[in-house]
Amino acid sequence: MVYNWLYDRFGNPVAYFLLSGEIYAIDGRPLAYLVGFYVYSYTGRCMGFFVNGWLIDKMGFCALYTANAIGGPIKPVRRIHPIPCIRQIPPLKSIRQLPLPMPSLKFGWSTLASGITYFTA
Repeated sequence: MVYNWLYDRFGNPVAYFLLSGEIYAIDGRPLAYLVGFYVYSYTGRCMGFFVNGWLIDKMGFCALYTANAIGGPIKPVRRIHPIPCIRQIPPLKSIRQLPLPMPSLKFGWSTLASGITYFTA
């Protein structure tokens, strides 16, 4: 199975997503999913954007990144990712809220750039 790991501002692997667009925590919890370049929670809340390998918050700041992310702030050295736990079955997806307008991208780190706070805020 191919995973695209998501790293925080310290280079820690915090989550991964599948080619289907589902995002999981390392412990196997379903966190969110991608629809185009929008990131949605399973409750239907639009959480931000996925652009050029970056998860972007609602204000346009960089929160998490993939190994192939382009642009953005300086990325730290990535730590080795663990073997992910068995994935839990994701909940049913609620009706999605209307997409947010795309903010201008900023090259700084988001306040949600450590651990999985991007998904819990």
